[in-house]
Amino acid sequence: MSDKATTRVKGKRSTSRKKGATARRTRAEALAASRSPATGPAKEKGTRSRARRKVVLIIDEDAASVAEARSHLEIEGYEVVGVGDPLQGLKLAKEGKADLVLVDVALAEMDGFQVCKSLTTDHRTLHVPVVFMSQRTEPADRLLGFLAGGSDYITKPFTRETIVQGVNKLLRR
Repeated sequence: MSDKATTRVKGKRSTSRKKGATARRTRAEALAASRSPATGPAKEKGTRSRARRKVVLIIDEDAASVAEARSHLEIEGYEVVGVGDPLQGLKLAKEGKADLVLVDVALAEMDGFQVCKSLTTDHRTLHVPVVFMSQRTEPADRLLGFLAGGSDYITKPFTRETIVQGVNKLLRR
């Protein structure tokens, strides 16, 4: 390959020497390098950068609800941890193993409102958003959720879009 490049400027021909890697750069490479990230190829849906994956902790005694939420969120690139015991869920959250908590309102040992209150009053989990999942659709239940410190309230059965949008809006700020 020659280190010389010939260019035409208003009918005149000139020859110049290119140096280093620039000499080997193709037009396509130069164009790709000059593009801003916004004009580059779009990411495929569900792919995430190599940064640490966000962890969603699901506290729900209903294994089917956990499995459904897990399948929707893992496709979006989240790591999902599901537990049926609220005390175990609180322990995991307080150990810093959750970026967001999805909690069912109707739990046996303690209800979801109590779980939320415990998370929002502890300095270790104060920053962790809590989203309620419940079959209860009464406005009073929603109000109790928000008064307990909840960030969102999703009714069951939920759609893929509902749960993904609820989690995305809180974790991708």
